[in-house]
Amino acid sequence: MSQEKVLISPEVVSSRYRSLSGVARWIERCLLISMVLIGVLYLLDLHIYLRWTIFPTQYYGLFLALVLCTIFLIVPATSKAPRNHIPWYDILFAILSFAVGFYVAIRWPEFISIGDVVVPERWIPGAIAVPLCVEAVRRVVGLSFTIIAVAIILFVRFGYLVPVIYFGRAVSWQYLMQYLYLDTSALFGIVIGVVADMVLGFILFGSLLMAGEGGPALVNFALALFGRYTGGPAKVSVVTSSLFGMISGSVASNVVIDGVFTIPMMKGIGFKGHTAAAIEAVCSTGGAIMPPVMGAAAFIMAEFLGISYGKVAIAALIPALLYFLCCFFQVHLEASKLGLKGLSKDKLPPLKPSLIGIWVLVIPVFILIYTLMVLWMPAGKSALLATASILAIYFIRRRTRLGMLKIIAAVEDAGRTMLTIGAIGAGAGILVGAVHLSGSAFALTMVFTRAGEGFLPLLLVFTAIISLILGMGMPTTAIYVLVSVLVAPSLIAAGVLPLAAHLFVFYYAVMAFITLPIAVAVYIAAPIGGASVTDTGKDAFRLGLVGFIVPFIFVMSPALILQGSLKWLVPNIVTALVGTGLIAMGASGYLINPIGWLRRGLSILAGILLIVPVTTIGSRGLIANIVGIIAGAFVLLPQSKQWIATRRLKRVEPSTRSEGGY
Repeated sequence: MSQEKVLISPEVVSSRYRSLSGVARWIERCLLISMVLIGVLYLLDLHIYLRWTIFPTQYYGLFLALVLCTIFLIVPATSKAPRNHIPWYDILFAILSFAVGFYVAIRWPEFISIGDVVVPERWIPGAIAVPLCVEAVRRVVGLSFTIIAVAIILFVRFGYLVPVIYFGRAVSWQYLMQYLYLDTSALFGIVIGVVADMVLGFILFGSLLMAGEGGPALVNFALALFGRYTGGPAKVSVVTSSLFGMISGSVASNVVIDGVFTIPMMKGIGFKGHTAAAIEAVCSTGGAIMPPVMGAAAFIMAEFLGISYGKVAIAALIPALLYFLCCFFQVHLEASKLGLKGLSKDKLPPLKPSLIGIWVLVIPVFILIYTLMVLWMPAGKSALLATASILAIYFIRRRTRLGMLKIIAAVEDAGRTMLTIGAIGAGAGILVGAVHLSGSAFALTMVFTRAGEGFLPLLLVFTAIISLILGMGMPTTAIYVLVSVLVAPSLIAAGVLPLAAHLFVFYYAVMAFITLPIAVAVYIAAPIGGASVTDTGKDAFRLGLVGFIVPFIFVMSPALILQGSLKWLVPNIVTALVGTGLIAMGASGYLINPIGWLRRGLSILAGILLIVPVTTIGSRGLIANIVGIIAGAFVLLPQSKQWIATRRLKRVEPSTRSEGGY
């Protein structure tokens, strides 16, 4: 595939917006920029300094008004809808969307004073708002999430007709629409609050970072550090995708941004197209589970659990590192198996300037981590502080200084990104409200708990399969909200630590991005690599194997997510690293020489046993580690003998050549 075709593919996949001009384009830019600036002013508590009484829901109403209005103006209803002008029905939808959101912003103090009394002035706007939110989600996300949301809404209304699986009462359409519109556990609940309060700051942070030298500095640093080694470009993909991902948390955008650069580069040194695409898909998927940002889902998780975001990020750190290390090891082994070398020196940026240039990324990320995890500041304010540091750093050097037009463009880009996340937040809020009202989460919890009663591993398998199925074809945030309200309660009811339960369903929801048949990351990466989706999907499953294994381990042994006693932390990290290497070796089927299927399976089993944390002397973790060491030694011994023999041969060959007169 030519470079030109490579660059076209992601655009076709990701482009969904109208190309407007004139007054329509001016209105679009004003809406996008206003959405971000109003959010920044709210996060900075300007209303408090001005002594204005503004309820959070009033801000959420204005935020939703701007999001929905902009979506209907710039996102076509279908692929055949006009793309250079706005049809009359979308103008109508935009006006209605702004009206129902702004209505909440100005009337909320009156609404909370009269409780949940059903009156036309509340349920009629709700009857307009709910379908508009569902349609907005359909336009920016697709049908899968929309179908689930509509199905649950219909279940709330008519579920009483199926008494075998539903034990609730009949709910009128008026009460249902008002509840989904105004109840703080529905549309204007936790999910939209996280999006408008926390995620907005991080989206602006990433947008401004990439508007200047942040993106090129990151790529140059990774190239200078790993580009010359075996399989160098693939290792660059692992590093850049993890770093891009921990900033954006978006799998699809990771594949597009990073893949157009790394996939052709990997193919250029000899990787097959499907392997190169799989490496990028797996690494980009890992960005959604990589602290410190992890995307919007992690912030929602913190709110659901009632803990700080920093605690979620710290808990997710070791599993995320094991995921990327497994991919990194497999990349190295795959390159060694194929005899692939790194890039030549003339194609690499110098190391010293790259190290100097990376400071534009390191300082803002350090400020972000320090304020989040040491000062325990609110996530939104931490992101704004890190964003301010970006602007200060760029301003210091004339070469990196951003002009006003670039800053405005970055803010507009952040607003455009917020459209998808905002629509998901609205749709997820409606879904959560419907689930709460229906009691379906309680019913599912009972079913799953009874199915896996007395045997937690079976319940975990059920939960993993359902999380994968529900997660297919949906964005990370939508997936997590869905599985957290429908599936996670069953694990908690079975005695699993709440944080471990939510991380478990979150991991499997994210793994849906690389799980066929609907593997979004694979579908985006495969065309860039000129490969088939099936071959790419198979390689992606192998490369991301540890992501399917680790969640079972941290549920059974929460020490892996830094819960409980940490006195065994260092030994556990060491054995986990060795175990990850063994899993990578078994998955790739190679170390010094190819490995047979029996030893590959034994290598993976040994790796799993070594990842199990040790908590006390005599614990199951210690026994698992000992068995893992024995099994690993059995696998490694023939390979080590081969390595020693190869080294001896290399020492003998030079002397043989000189004596023999070669």
